[in-house]
Amino acid sequence: MASYLVEISSKNNITLNTTFNGRYQILSKIGAGGMGDVYLVSDQLRGKNVVLKLLQPQVVTASSSEILRREFTTLASLSHPYLVRVYDFGKSTELSRYYYTMEYIDGVEFFDAVSHWPVEKMLPLFGQLFQTLDFIHSNGIFHGDIKSENVLVVTGSDGRKSIKLMDFGLAVTHKEVGTDRSGGTLSYYAPERFRGAPLSVRTDLYAAGVFIYWACAKRPPFDGSAEEIKQGHLEKTAPPLGRLCADLPAGFEGFVGRLLAKDPIERFDKSFKALDALMDATKTPMDVGATIPSLVVHSFRKLRAEKIDRIIDNIQSYIGSHKSPDEKPPRFFLLSGNEGSGHDMIIDEIKNKLQVVDYQVCESVCSPDIRSAFEPLVTAFLQNEDIVKPIHKLYSEFQLKVGHGGAEGQKQNERCRYSFMEDVGQIVKRAGEIKPFIILLRSIEFADESTLELLYFLARAISKNVVFIASCTTDQQSHSTSETIKNHTNSLESYLEWEIRSLDEAEIETLSRLSFPDPAFPQGLAAQLLHYTGGMPLIIADTFAELYRRGYLSRSQGTWVLSGNYDLSQIASGNVFDYYAKQFNALPETEREIMEVLSVLGSAITVPHVFKILNKKPTSYVTAVQSLKSKGLVLFSNANDIDVLSIRSTGFRNAIYSLIEDKKCRHLHKNIIRLFETDDRFELSVEQKAFHYLHGGFRKEGLKYASQAFRRLKAAHAHRPALTIASLAFASCGEDLRRQKRLFQRRIAQVEEIVGNTKESLDGLVKVAGHYKKGVAKAAIYRAISSILQKMGEREKAGEYLTRALGEISPKSKTERALVLREQSWMASVQGDYQQAARLGSEALNQLDPSKPSRALASVLNNLGAAHYLAGSYEKVFECYKKCADIRRKLADHARLASTLNNIGAAYFVVGDMPNALDAWQECIDIREKIGDVSGLALSHNNMGVTLMLNGEYIRAYNFLIKSKELQAQIGNIKGLVESLANLGELEYLREDYSAALEILQGALIYSKRIGTGGSTAEILYLMAKVYLSLNCVESASKSINECLDLARSNDVKYRMGNYYVLKHREVFLRSGVDDVDILKQVEIIQASEKDPLLEIEMGLEKVFTALALKKVAEAVAIINKIEPVIRKGTYNWHLVQLLLFKAQVLLMNRADQALIEEALKEAEKCATDMGLFLRLKDIYLMRGKMARLKGDIKTAFQYYRVAYQHLKAILVTIKQNEYKKSIVTALENRELLAEIRYVQNQLIM
Repeated sequence: MASYLVEISSKNNITLNTTFNGRYQILSKIGAGGMGDVYLVSDQLRGKNVVLKLLQPQVVTASSSEILRREFTTLASLSHPYLVRVYDFGKSTELSRYYYTMEYIDGVEFFDAVSHWPVEKMLPLFGQLFQTLDFIHSNGIFHGDIKSENVLVVTGSDGRKSIKLMDFGLAVTHKEVGTDRSGGTLSYYAPERFRGAPLSVRTDLYAAGVFIYWACAKRPPFDGSAEEIKQGHLEKTAPPLGRLCADLPAGFEGFVGRLLAKDPIERFDKSFKALDALMDATKTPMDVGATIPSLVVHSFRKLRAEKIDRIIDNIQSYIGSHKSPDEKPPRFFLLSGNEGSGHDMIIDEIKNKLQVVDYQVCESVCSPDIRSAFEPLVTAFLQNEDIVKPIHKLYSEFQLKVGHGGAEGQKQNERCRYSFMEDVGQIVKRAGEIKPFIILLRSIEFADESTLELLYFLARAISKNVVFIASCTTDQQSHSTSETIKNHTNSLESYLEWEIRSLDEAEIETLSRLSFPDPAFPQGLAAQLLHYTGGMPLIIADTFAELYRRGYLSRSQGTWVLSGNYDLSQIASGNVFDYYAKQFNALPETEREIMEVLSVLGSAITVPHVFKILNKKPTSYVTAVQSLKSKGLVLFSNANDIDVLSIRSTGFRNAIYSLIEDKKCRHLHKNIIRLFETDDRFELSVEQKAFHYLHGGFRKEGLKYASQAFRRLKAAHAHRPALTIASLAFASCGEDLRRQKRLFQRRIAQVEEIVGNTKESLDGLVKVAGHYKKGVAKAAIYRAISSILQKMGEREKAGEYLTRALGEISPKSKTERALVLREQSWMASVQGDYQQAARLGSEALNQLDPSKPSRALASVLNNLGAAHYLAGSYEKVFECYKKCADIRRKLADHARLASTLNNIGAAYFVVGDMPNALDAWQECIDIREKIGDVSGLALSHNNMGVTLMLNGEYIRAYNFLIKSKELQAQIGNIKGLVESLANLGELEYLREDYSAALEILQGALIYSKRIGTGGSTAEILYLMAKVYLSLNCVESASKSINECLDLARSNDVKYRMGNYYVLKHREVFLRSGVDDVDILKQVEIIQASEKDPLLEIEMGLEKVFTALALKKVAEAVAIINKIEPVIRKGTYNWHLVQLLLFKAQVLLMNRADQALIEEALKEAEKCATDMGLFLRLKDIYLMRGKMARLKGDIKTAFQYYRVAYQHLKAILVTIKQNEYKKSIVTALENRELLAEIRYVQNQLIM
């Protein structure tokens, strides 16, 4: 990380050996022009040397910045072997100067390179120039400044020469033709340009004619002063080329003359025609095979352009550059595809398009050899000058705090991680408020768990101005990684996922037409290509190139022709692995040897160290290194004036590694070890030491390093690399190292469970158990196996393993026996055998000395309390839990004390003792805040919110539930998030904000369906049905409650089933007027088993509602008298309002004394006012109006009705949807209110 942390040296300049923009190490200044300085830099992210073009401070203007931007945009849109490639565009905040980076070309200016060449030797390069011009012209771009300085000659490793066309600062697109673009080089100006004509194909070809003439004649066609040069272009004929240079090919002079024709009509109108004419004039064939893969790749980008633009629009909509669409735009984008699918090219395209509209893209790449938690994202953050210092400081402090071992150490690490994530979130959020930016993380299939957690945490926590883009190579990721990424992605409120699939037949057909205009291809070619290439663009491009090399594909007069008896099964690579193998096997031996070293090493290495590993002299390999660089097979950079190489991709590296013979591979590992032990400058991480020592056959040292690496990686939450190391170490242990083999097999099982490979973990632990003969150690393995089986739902087998565990422990090992008995007790509780659970719990308790506080004793008491809780023995529950809490206080076991307090609160909640429940949970929250237990805090806040909600303390409840939701979002606990959202939705329902309730519940439903939790989905549908009934949308309610019941039955959800049936009864009654007693009988059966006071209340209120609707007043009175004490005891204030209204209604129907009715209404009004229940207040005033009317007091009745109507209007204001406003107005009680208002109005008029 150190190389990323060097600051820019001054305000307006950058100096050598500093780091620019967090990733570019300045190596040297290699040029300066009228507008900018040019530097050779080492791109730390790409691992290669690139060129940085930076505007000079004195010319930073809108126009100069636009020229730089336009040049980058033009080059970024093109992909061709004879064009310079660009990488990144941006603006340095500190320097306030624009820059862009491009590939470093080790070339020579054209005229200098060919100064002593005969014309015949230059012809292939002229052909390359026309191929390049044909490519850019076919893409609607005119260069405008073709000259020697902008054409470099590059020498390949095989000695072949090629060109690179550069500097597109004056280029225009066909859409910009006619735009004033002053500039260019006078000596190359076409005549019509002096008359104001725009750039065109013909102006570029004229400049190419001047260029060729000058190269051959060693002088320009027109020389002298500026005016003389102008007149020469306009009126004079260039001196005959034949007089100035000897040995011109026949027809060549005429060809150049046509390029230099004064009248543009006399010149070629297409560049490919000029190329064909050159070949005809010189009788020299031109090899166009090198350009074919680029043509296909470029066309692939065009093929995906529409989807790319949609993603750009989404990002700009989110950031706010455009008006936001109705649907909330995503702020997280996941692009995935198999190796060779082209998803990396698409990511580059998206990145470049964002950069040129002034969005800073902070980019990083995940790799398999990640050594520190969060490292890839921190690398990205360091490219943002607004946050580099605080992030660097924070990360340095974090690295000092983590790395603790043991259970407590792991908890400390967890707290540090969450604290770091929250602090980073605040820093990034503030930076986004200053200036929007984008975080791009590539190859997340190799990300450690910490990096993934932070990435998705930020995507959830930051609601504006920061966009997250991630890419994933699908076939490089494990199943567990795929599930982890899927679960994290599902935790986001909104996201866009684009799986870049292989091309289908129609797309291949389109790709062929785009790549080869007007092709003469046989029918069925697209189908053949699909069959033999799998539709992979990379392999399709290689296949066309191979067809050209074998003579089947050719171009004549601008038309591409495919002919002959070709056999694609013998030509196409078939898959990406075969493609890489083909590339590798085609290399000369020296180049293959270098690639083998890079593959075995797996990381960057200096060139001198490569030679030492090969034990070869540098002189024989220098050319091979240069060749690999030119072919793009290796990444190349420079550190301290020493060249550094690394392999270009993980997929390529893996393919090569699998092709190396075992003997040779072992030999290379040994050479790497030898170099490490003899050269202090050659460093290896502890993971690399383990890898090479074990593969090299040095087991003792390798296993030592593997243990160190495993512990370090596990502490850093890099579980998958830890699993890889442990698996390698296990495979290296023979029968002579049984103890170590057992150790690593156990470690593998531990990590397999962590990463979600439950079955693999179980199989591993079963094998580990077989290595132990007897005793506590074997019992511990059996307990671990039982734990996994319980998670898998195989309780019977889990119980068998606990029995085995108990059998392995001697009677003297009381603590261990107590722990196993405790787990058996819990198993019995889960299976509903509460007596057995209590018996086993008591037996576990008897194993321990109650006078000696211990964690084991506290754990047994806590478990026994849970068993009594499930059995409904609440006095024993409180006794066990309170003893447990006292012990944990004495032991200062804060985390477990908080857990026990949470259980105490839950017990108080169930028995209806809300004040004590709130006290227990508040103490729990205080402890968890102190120790930084984010997950526990989320749960405790949710519990507090639900309790306060039932108490009618809606404002406090809202604050706790919002906090719970935020905490669940932070840690990515989607199940917890669903629960918090469901409770928030219920709270808004109770507060009668029905639009807000539906919005929240619909969001919760999306999350719940993503993760497939039938129980949670059923609960959300139930709450939505309640909202729909309140809105008088009976059909919608019916659909929701039916779907809820279907899900609950299919998922065997017993909890809350009684509440679902209560609501179903209401829906049936409202829809049909039928009192379906069978439904309520099912509720009674459930309640007899559950003994849930809340269900008893809801069932009672439903019976009262039905009885009153059917005029069964006496029945209603009996039920009210039964449930009123239950409601008042538990302080269920919302339900109390319903009860009091029913009570007043009964009294009114019985013509009771109005003072009694008013007493009930006053109490209901106080509660409803405290809770802000406008509909209930409306009902209260409606009833008062009826009472006044019955007394004949029409005026007072009208006043009450007006107040009732105002409360109804207050509810209507909160409802956003017009259809819901209409439906609630047409509800029976509201129609009754409007009818009453009309009646008393008429009475008052009369």
